[in-house]
Amino acid sequence: MNKLQYCEQHNNNNLSQPNKKFETCNESSIIQQFDEADRLFLLKDNNNAQHIYTFLLNYDPQGHAQFQLAILFLEQKQLQQSSLYFSLSLPKIQHAALSLGDARALTDLGVAHEHGFGVKEDFLLAMRYFKVAADEKNNARAQNFVGLMYDHGKGVVEDRTMAVKYYHMAAEQGHVRAQCNLGVMYGTGLGVVEDKVKALRFYQLAAEQGYSQAQYNLGGMYFRGDGTDKNVVIASRWYKLAADKGHVSAQCNLGMIYFHGYGMRQNRDIGIKYFIMAAEKGNARSQYKLGKLYAKGKGVKVNYSKAYEYIVLSMNQGFANSKEYYHKISTGELGIDLYIHDRDYLARHWPQSRHNIGDDCYRAILEYYLSIKQTQQQYIDFYGCCDHLLIPPELVTKIAMWIIFLWPSPQQLQLLQQQLDSIEQEQ
Repeated sequence: MNKLQYCEQHNNNNLSQPNKKFETCNESSIIQQFDEADRLFLLKDNNNAQHIYTFLLNYDPQGHAQFQLAILFLEQKQLQQSSLYFSLSLPKIQHAALSLGDARALTDLGVAHEHGFGVKEDFLLAMRYFKVAADEKNNARAQNFVGLMYDHGKGVVEDRTMAVKYYHMAAEQGHVRAQCNLGVMYGTGLGVVEDKVKALRFYQLAAEQGYSQAQYNLGGMYFRGDGTDKNVVIASRWYKLAADKGHVSAQCNLGMIYFHGYGMRQNRDIGIKYFIMAAEKGNARSQYKLGKLYAKGKGVKVNYSKAYEYIVLSMNQGFANSKEYYHKISTGELGIDLYIHDRDYLARHWPQSRHNIGDDCYRAILEYYLSIKQTQQQYIDFYGCCDHLLIPPELVTKIAMWIIFLWPSPQQLQLLQQQLDSIEQEQ
């Protein structure tokens, strides 16, 4: 069994399976459990990490398990629980870091100040704590954070050479994210002479430990033939390992490989399955691809309503190809009657519009949207048009919000909302 096959088997056996083998209470096993939970946290295996951290709450005088759980709760948008755990953990962490000089606590304190978790955001102070843990305690997690701070110029002048130095220090201790970060640096020539072979090697080290971002990056190198011979079969296997962990770009790339048969046997059904997986998680490229497929009936039955919605979802994220494709639809270049699907789309979202708005109004609404100039006069004209067509006032507001929904830029959305509020006050 080669390393890739081992990773595939390990991935299948351990995906979403709670890790119970460490749940014993002697001192050495508790240390092992903290290390295991931190390893899973780095791999973004949040379910298993949370399971172990929760068990460790009874053996956590330095607050590390509480702190990591607070971060996980924050990612899950459980804000009240997250705030509680930050407030409970920080006094313990500060004592362990400042009075005992504990490396893990020093690093936690650095993370807290870097992100403003329960304390004031302070990059300089964060860097100070990271450096102590990295230089004096040889803590790999802290060394990777120091590398990141140098890499992005946070609390220190940007210095990619120093970033590479600290990434190396952490990578030599097996830190998966540092290994992946080194792959990026060597692959792009940031802070070092570009070396695709070294990039491949560092991605491989992290990928074999199960880090999905490294698996995705490694798949890309095999797909392109960077630092190795091009091999789409191996690329797809690394992509699949990452995709199974929820990596949306890997899911999209797998969709492309299977749907088009790049370097392997074509399977449109599997390709579409991966497109849908990625699209549901907000991947704009997959949304765009599905929109085109439903519009053309490739691999799926023609469904203009779905095509329209996927294109709009992708366009709202600023995906350039979607904007171009939407323009082709709107000008009739693709032979699709957008007005019909525009009407159906609006009617599904606001059913009362089906009885209150005729085809002439839908056409006016769409033409208004396509010619939008972001001026207050445009909105006054729009309200006048709706008034002339005897559209109920509450539906006018919903139509206006629908137009805002289609407009992709958050800044423009805010401006549009302010203008609408101003017009409503005047009326």
